[in-house]
Amino acid sequence: AAKIQELFDCEVLQLPWNDINCGEKPDIQDILIYSEKHLSVAGNRDRLINWYFEKPDCLSIPYSKIISQRSNLNWDSHLRRRYAKFIFISFAILSAVIITIGFIQELSLKTFCMYWLLPLMPAYIWGYLQIRLHCEAAQNLDSVKQRLNKSWDDIFHLKLKSDTLESDARFIQDQIYNSRKNSLVIPERIYNFFQSKDQDIMYKTANQLCEEALELIQKNNLDIR
Repeated sequence: AAKIQELFDCEVLQLPWNDINCGEKPDIQDILIYSEKHLSVAGNRDRLINWYFEKPDCLSIPYSKIISQRSNLNWDSHLRRRYAKFIFISFAILSAVIITIGFIQELSLKTFCMYWLLPLMPAYIWGYLQIRLHCEAAQNLDSVKQRLNKSWDDIFHLKLKSDTLESDARFIQDQIYNSRKNSLVIPERIYNFFQSKDQDIMYKTANQLCEEALELIQKNNLDIR
């Protein structure tokens, strides 16, 4: 799945495939299996068009890449923190319920631990690991975003050339792929529930960054559009 997403990004953002970091490209048969299933749902094809930008012609490709990758990092980081928060609240509610039951039934500590706490211990361990690992993945994504933000600032203050941006974009994309490959999967229902809202935020952020870039280009008389 991480490789299919990587191939999608490489095609959309016009990035070279990194054999050293990503290995071989995914097999076309694997892509067709999942793509046909996805595209069989009405409206899914249209949702893939202009995925990162509502107005894709705002800036030229080297600068649009940085904005797109920033959107990618933001989306994944926020979704993972949101999911971790959901798990935490769910287990907090579960704990409150079983403690209340214990008080109502006037259970001794030994009985409560034996019949309630111990049977639920695997679930609590699973929840703890989910929360910790998703938060760690989100923190790693935020670290990559800091590197990306520096590149974005350097575009205008240091007047970086396109080839420098291409190098930075490929490095950032490697970090995005590694996160996808190594991080826990978020349930599809959670992703679908927040997709419309997250996509809207992504479009608004991209448009704002485009306006900021165009303003700086005009202000500094930069020929980098």
